[in-house]
Order: sequence, then structure tokens, then C-alpha cells
Amino acid sequence: MSHNAAHYSLKYGLIGLLIAGVAPLQAVAQSATPDDTVIKTERRAAQQALASGNRVEALRRIEIVVRADPSDLSARFFRAQLLVSMGRGEEIRDEIELLTMLQLPESEIRKARALLAKIDKKEKRLNGKVKVRVQTGYADKITSKTYMLSMAKSFDL
Repeated sequence: MSHNAAHYSLKYGLIGLLIAGVAPLQAVAQSATPDDTVIKTERRAAQQALASGNRVEALRRIEIVVRADPSDLSARFFRAQLLVSMGRGEEIRDEIELLTMLQLPESEIRKARALLAKIDKKEKRLNGKVKVRVQTGYADKITSKTYMLSMAKSFDL
């Protein structure tokens, strides 16, 4: 078999496989469409959990929505805001950065950038050094001398 014939055979063989695979993929995609009732129920439950102060439950519920419909940007932003408010912004940083690169409405990009700024602000608050100085002493009334013990220790955050 010549090089051109082998290339031709490989090219059209792959195209045939792709065409043959389209129908099963379409069937899978149709069966995997998100159930609107589940999404609405879980979104409502997440909002109620947050309103009652249960951020862990709100996060659990909104993650069900994100898994059911990964293209749901409002659920993704809700999840991101929860994680940032829980001090877990680094877990979602990459996803938020990706959202700023997509062709989304400017208002959505501003929301994503604001979340990144919150993550950066919380991160900066914990950077730096802390220096602790402890000093103790006593006065000897007999000899009129004062004795001091001083100790300092620095910690990186």
C-alpha cells in the first residue's frame, strides 16, 4: 500500500468512525439533559440554606445544580461566592479566571473579577510576618537592682 493510499484509508476510516459515533453521542446527550425540576428544587434549597446561615448545606445543594447543568453560570457564580465567603476561594480561582476569559456579558465578567479581587484581598491579609516580644522583669528590693528577661520571636504567615 502506498503512502497516499494509507493516508487516504486512515483519513476516511477515522471519518467513518466519527460518523458512526455521532448517533450514540447524540442519544447520550439527549438522555443527559438536566432535569429542570431537580435544578429548581436544589437551587431553591441552596438559597434557603444560605438564608438560614447554613453555607455548607447551600454549597452542597448548589454543587448538585452545577453537576446537573455545568453551563449554568448563575449556579457557578453562586458556588464561587459561597466558596469565597467560606475562605475557600483558592479552590475556585481557576474557574473564575476562566470565566473572565469567556465571551460573557460585561456584567458577568465584572462579577468574576470582583470575586478574584476578594480572593486576593483575603490572601494578602494572611501574608507577612508577625513579631512577638515578651518581656518580664522584677525588682530586687534588697539590692535595688532590676532584672529583665526579654524574648522576641518572628513568625511567617
